[in-house]
Amino acid sequence: MSLDIIEKSRVYIQKGQFEKAQIILRRALNEDPNHAKAVELFGDLAVKLGKNDEAISRYERASNIYSSNKNYVEAVLCLEKILKIDRTKNELISRIANLYKSADFPNVTIKKFIEFCSRALENKEEATFISGLKEIIDLQPKNLALRLSFVKVLLSLNRSQEVEDELSTLKLLAEEAHDDHILDEIEKLSPKYDGGDEELDPKSRIELGKLLYEIGSKDEALVEFHKAVDDLINTNDNDEAIQVLNHIIEIDPDNTEAKKKLDELKPEQAQVAETPTEIQPEEIVAGATVEEVIPEATVIEEKRVEEPPAEEIASTEAEEATSEEPQEEAAQEGVEFLQELSDEVEGFIAATDSETSVQDQTEDIPPLEGQIADIEFLLKEAEERPAAPSFEVTQAFDDFRRNIIWEPEDAKKILVFTKTAYDAELYEISLDFIQGIKENKELWPRSLELIGGSLIKLGRYNDAIKAIGAAIFSKEIPESDKVELRYLFASAYEGVGDFENALREIEHIMRVNPHYKDVKEIYELLGGKELLETSPPTVTEQAVPSTTPVKQAVTEELPTEEKPKEKVDEGYPTIEEPPPEEPKEAVSEEKAVKRLPEEIPEIEDQGEKISFL
Repeated sequence: MSLDIIEKSRVYIQKGQFEKAQIILRRALNEDPNHAKAVELFGDLAVKLGKNDEAISRYERASNIYSSNKNYVEAVLCLEKILKIDRTKNELISRIANLYKSADFPNVTIKKFIEFCSRALENKEEATFISGLKEIIDLQPKNLALRLSFVKVLLSLNRSQEVEDELSTLKLLAEEAHDDHILDEIEKLSPKYDGGDEELDPKSRIELGKLLYEIGSKDEALVEFHKAVDDLINTNDNDEAIQVLNHIIEIDPDNTEAKKKLDELKPEQAQVAETPTEIQPEEIVAGATVEEVIPEATVIEEKRVEEPPAEEIASTEAEEATSEEPQEEAAQEGVEFLQELSDEVEGFIAATDSETSVQDQTEDIPPLEGQIADIEFLLKEAEERPAAPSFEVTQAFDDFRRNIIWEPEDAKKILVFTKTAYDAELYEISLDFIQGIKENKELWPRSLELIGGSLIKLGRYNDAIKAIGAAIFSKEIPESDKVELRYLFASAYEGVGDFENALREIEHIMRVNPHYKDVKEIYELLGGKELLETSPPTVTEQAVPSTTPVKQAVTEELPTEEKPKEKVDEGYPTIEEPPPEEPKEAVSEEKAVKRLPEEIPEIEDQGEKISFL
């Protein structure tokens, strides 16, 4: 099936004739299931029918077919359509950026990777964020300032090992380029190694060693730890020295010096710990003498505590028993008294101390299930709301973006892509692309038409009026090339409900080309009178002698503007023609306005939402 017939289905989709479009697309796919354009248009049809999942599947397939055929522009636009449906897919932005890279649009590629990194930073996806920055650096490998700002980003994220690697790479590039400024900055960012020459206390050396290890300077950290161990041993703080040595072995399991010092310190602790206070029976060998079990050198003299006589023990026990009896009797009397009160007072329930204490405890302690539920809720809420990135990271990211170098691109190539995006109804992308070349006068008026059309399609009528108005009054564009701009201008005016100015622009078009698009229909809908087609040539011949100075300024831009007005006053002499010229223009406008009120109420309801474009 020819491409023209398939493109006709696009027109049917835009007009809402979905069944006709579906017939064409099904025929096309029956003939060629891998027809990329037909698959893509089937995705457009699915969107119109509200079947977003099917549309995404169609666009994915079409993008893959386009990519396999190295048609990267169409492939990336299919993914852009997916992103328009679901903007939560951050990995899709990375794919789009790579396709723009394949299509040779470096600036747009960088913009997409910046968007990718911004989303990753907001979602606290640190690894994804760094991978996106590396993609940008790969696009500008000789941009040393950009690499330096990337190192600062890594520092703000405490990625010490990656900082060290990037500084080494950057130093080599800076030396090759003889960039002294970058070398000075590298020196400032490089970790400063103390070396242990200054007089520091052991705790300070331990902290310094930890800091050096965190930033990736393992060897320097080990030196500081060993210095701290020597100082601790000299001050007889062996326990702390052993802890530092264990930490050294954790960092460097093959460190023989640390192992040797640890072996020297541990026997001393073992001697202190081995001083026995009691000999276990199972450790005594049968038949061994006391001298064999306990050597003379290690026998510890113990003081024997004389036990009191049995009579004294019995007397003390009797005294304690007699002293406890009155207390028990008093407590029993108190309980009986409370019981009597409870019998007298109705509804009073006596409670013992044990019962009240248990009751208080049960009231104070919330249910365990409730505590677990609260903890689970807080954890879930913390997961759903990631913490905002720190100020240092965002500041470093801003500095990274400022150091990006934007390269000049082929303006005509961008214009072609913009038109393709516009035809695919991706008006925001069309606007983004065209912004970089809108000042290029060689591309006027086509670039200005795409800007105005995109703004109108997005419903930004006031912005369209501003953008197109400047082009309409520009003398650098010939009047014959302003037909489409005036058509867009009239559409924007109609969008905001300004029918008078819309009618004026349509009249301009009809004077130049009365058969342009649907201007006749629009002219009638706006309340215009069909006077322009039947203007007699004799009127202009009579009017020239007497109105030459007055009409020159008007006829230079609008050569036939006086024709419809003179037809109304055919009976007047030619000499008196100039004075009534202004009233006739006002009268014609009044007549046009008189026909508008019947139509205005219907149009104004939708004036700020749609236009005839």
